[in-house]
Amino acid sequence: MAERVPERAIEHIPAAIAHAEASLEPCGQKGAAVLLLELWSIFPMPANETADRIWNETLSQYPADLVKSAISQLIATRTWERDAPVPGQVVALLRDEHSSRNSYLRKLQSMQKRATLDAKGT
Repeated sequence: MAERVPERAIEHIPAAIAHAEASLEPCGQKGAAVLLLELWSIFPMPANETADRIWNETLSQYPADLVKSAISQLIATRTWERDAPVPGQVVALLRDEHSSRNSYLRKLQSMQKRATLDAKGT
């Protein structure tokens, strides 16, 4: 059985959940397109529309700050001369932080549920 949520924490849970949800908001297609401009200023653009669409669809589901940070890391650590990176390289750089944010949100939601159950006496 989960521990009771401290009384002093209960009032802060809704705001923390809202903040956690906002930190996971996807950047969307337009946001990804803007963020990809930085990458394409360093590396050659995808050779065709399909590749460009795959890049955009892949990155659009992640928060803008994580995508931007991952792209900056990729640019800073590049070791290739002519080959463009692949979307999976960017995702690999942001995956841990994205997972951590999701875990934090789930923990907060569990705390809120526990606090609700405690208030009902169950």
